[in-house]
Amino acid sequence: TNPLHLFLTPLATSLAPPPPPHPAAMPAKFEKDETVLAYHEKCLYDAKIISHKPGTPPTYTVSFSGWHSSWHAQLPESQILKPTDANYKKAASLLRAPWESSAAATAPSRKRKTPEPPADAAAAAAGSSAAVTPGAEGGEGGE
Repeated sequence: TNPLHLFLTPLATSLAPPPPPHPAAMPAKFEKDETVLAYHEKCLYDAKIISHKPGTPPTYTVSFSGWHSSWHAQLPESQILKPTDANYKKAASLLRAPWESSAAATAPSRKRKTPEPPADAAAAAAGSSAAVTPGAEGGEGGE
């Protein structure tokens, strides 16, 4: 055996960087089969936790109630809420808000506007001589 090899081996291993520390997994806030409210495109819907992956932050697979399984979603913990009265009110306001704001902005007016005739056409249609100014026809009072 080579004595130099024994000398270099401990040195080489001591200079190697230590392995990165394993991040502590956050505890799961929701349990499997728990009913929750989950975000989908800025609205909250009833859902059920199918599974979760521990990590930082944990992610959950949710099944939206009444939706096809193709709509199952992987969501972070921040997009899932407990089903409390306050959260149901928030869900109702999120569902209602887009319809209320867009309906007022895009609804056509049911009142039909009639175009106003030009001012000279209105005077001619009335047939009144008061609309004609004196002296406009070629002089004052001289015939």
